Amino acid sequence: MGLLVLLLLAITVWIVAGAVSLMWRLHHPRRKTIGDALGRGHPIDPSELGLAALEAELQLWGESRTPAWLIEGGRPCGPLVVVTHGWSDSRYVALARWAELLAPRASTLVLYDMRGHGDQPDRRFSGGWTEQDDLESVIRSARRTLESVDPQRALRPCVLAGHSLGATISLLVALRGVEPIAGVWADSIMANPHDALRRRVRRRGWPAEPVVSLGLLLARACGDAGLPDPRTSRPADSDPAAGSIHMIHALDDPICDIDRVRDLVQRLSGARLKEIAGSGHRCIAELDPAGYLVALDAFFEGLETA
Repeated sequence: MGLLVLLLLAITVWIVAGAVSLMWRLHHPRRKTIGDALGRGHPIDPSELGLAALEAELQLWGESRTPAWLIEGGRPCGPLVVVTHGWSDSRYVALARWAELLAPRASTLVLYDMRGHGDQPDRRFSGGWTEQDDLESVIRSARRTLESVDPQRALRPCVLAGHSLGATISLLVALRGVEPIAGVWADSIMANPHDALRRRVRRRGWPAEPVVSLGLLLARACGDAGLPDPRTSRPADSDPAAGSIHMIHALDDPICDIDRVRDLVQRLSGARLKEIAGSGHRCIAELDPAGYLVALDAFFEGLETA
């Protein structure tokens, strides 16, 4: 009997420790800075890709600031495109993954580090809540910075692009309608963030339940709201982006289930979904380069005729 009690106690401690560790990791992701980019052989500056850029510090919500690149795009009449990277990524990852895809279609491409990521000095990532206010502030700050360089580029319509949780944040900002957003390009969006969290935990060899549910319960007890869920959001009355939301997703995404994305698209009138054959979450453009570019061109062309 005593051994059984000890076993149950050990299992309980293991589960609680896993839940606490999960929440800590969520809010303190591993930072991918210049060293990580060098180690992976990725570019560390837009000039390595033949792109001209202005290095700047953009204002986040409150007193925080973040390093960013304002990359000169290939289309002076194109939109201002602001990229929000995924959880535990950085502007260096966005530079390697997005710059050559988006810069030719934009007047300006903005790559920045989310709060608590990359070289941004804050110690804690809120999980996607404060980061929505941050993104709105980044848009305004980027426009102010561009005004002193090229006022015409500062006035271009804004398009949000994001990957994974960054796509979720971009979508939520567009639906809030605080900043006028012309469109959203959502790559591998976390349509159901808590389900994505369970899948990520399962892939690391932990039992998703009760670890995730207990972690979220402990987080709420500490005043943390968990992760934002785009399924509960609706477009603001003044928001023009609902018909200009394009999602692109791998059919076999190991983190974000395609069925969750299909459900989200049905909830958003006018949203579109491009499904890419294959398995992947981080670099789905590599699964079908031609199909990805066709979808991307259709998205930007649609903005011009909207």
